[in-house]
Amino acid sequence: MLKRILGGCFIAALIGLWLLATMTNPAIVHPLGILLFFVLAYIVTLVIFTAAIIIAFRVLQTANIIHKKQPELQLRRAYMYASVIALAPVILVAMQSVGALGVWDVSLVIIFEILACFYIWRRS
Repeated sequence: MLKRILGGCFIAALIGLWLLATMTNPAIVHPLGILLFFVLAYIVTLVIFTAAIIIAFRVLQTANIIHKKQPELQLRRAYMYASVIALAPVILVAMQSVGALGVWDVSLVIIFEILACFYIWRRS
């Protein structure tokens, strides 16, 4: 069920991003259009990172780097990790758009990502 929801949201977000990019001008778009862009970009990166985490886990398990005795990675757990990791590119693009992206800012985003992934690891 979650696979179908993620797939449908991915296709809808890609179409929405394409329409937003081709039919609007960034100089005249309403602030809600900018918010819509960031939400759609988050959805696209979320689905891409979810698929990448699942594929990487299966490749590592096939190569015997991860032991076969370890339980199969659930889509729900991969989705939780991906939801945190997918936020980083959106935060960085948003900070770049207002001209506030520096080394210190990138390092704070990386620290936030590490702490959030650690929190998910401890909770699940």
